[in-house]
Amino acid sequence: MRRGYLYGVAGIVLAIVLSVVALPTLRNYFIRASVPETSQQKLWESTASSNQLTLAMRLDTNKYDIRQQMNVTLRLTNRGDSKITLVFTTSQSFDFKVTDESGREMYKWSSERFFLQVVTKTTLEPREKLERTLAWVIDLLPGSYRVIGMTAKFTVDESLLPITLETPGIVVHVNS
Repeated sequence: MRRGYLYGVAGIVLAIVLSVVALPTLRNYFIRASVPETSQQKLWESTASSNQLTLAMRLDTNKYDIRQQMNVTLRLTNRGDSKITLVFTTSQSFDFKVTDESGREMYKWSSERFFLQVVTKTTLEPREKLERTLAWVIDLLPGSYRVIGMTAKFTVDESLLPITLETPGIVVHVNS
């Protein structure tokens, strides 16, 4: 009888934690925007395309100080004429990494986070966007680094072949 009571209490605690911590995060995780594209692309923007999807990454700037927050905005756009369904194997949809000049990975946003192990389906109508801003407080030595945005692995519609889109890197400079 005591074991059943403990399981019940554990279930209630888990439900409270998920409702307080995970659900607001998930609600903010899938922000859809319908703002038109601007024709001017700054030096700290980068895009990659595959079939009818385009992944765009935008940074606040390309010059940062140590302990300054970097905001990496990633936007996945359906450029096609028909809706598509993206199927992610976890609650994660975007990521980014920072490499040094030799290409060695110095930081990866997802390495400091946990994601729900659930299949997540997101349907994008034609020209609809899935957008997320990922924040990181820079803790690297002064120097030049490359920021690369990417999607988490996903499949499109009924395909079994996983896809990951990755933007070309943007060079950023970190000052002391």
